Amino acid sequence: CENDLIGRAENEQQTLKYGTERFPGGIVNGQVWYPVAGGMQDWNYWQTSAFEATVEIGCIKFPDEKYLKQYWEANSESTLRYIELSNMGINGVVFDHQGKPISDAAVTIIGREAKIVRTSELGDFFRPLVPGKYRMEISKSGHLDFHDQIEIPESGSLQMNFTLQSFEDEEMEYTTESPDS
Repeated sequence: CENDLIGRAENEQQTLKYGTERFPGGIVNGQVWYPVAGGMQDWNYWQTSAFEATVEIGCIKFPDEKYLKQYWEANSESTLRYIELSNMGINGVVFDHQGKPISDAAVTIIGREAKIVRTSELGDFFRPLVPGKYRMEISKSGHLDFHDQIEIPESGSLQMNFTLQSFEDEEMEYTTESPDS
């Protein structure tokens, strides 16, 4: 599940204890700890596909300076892993047949329609996904819908650019580029 992505990035080797709180595996789902409905994190994810994270590593909001090194040592590995995972998913640009970016095209993962990503003014998009196979659809008014199966590799990142065929076009193409190439 995409919601567990961050949890998997956390340090699972230890149970951290700060104050009276215990975090099995070093993590807690924030909604379980205290729910916040309609916050900026929700808005940013649903409206812009951006993750906004609140990292709370204990009950003490302003720990004494002498504990900061201990906090860093206990959390540095998971913090760096979280940063590595920030690009996990698929990204690319959607073009028309003339090579111009298409803005506001819908990028949909079939079976996960609750989160439809739209391309920016520059035609680019990012859809967070964990490694696995997915059915993908790209659609824009005036163009033929694109359907294909994609696979997010274990490395976690897939870059694909797409050219949508307008109703007047005869061909539709897409290219795949690995971020490592």
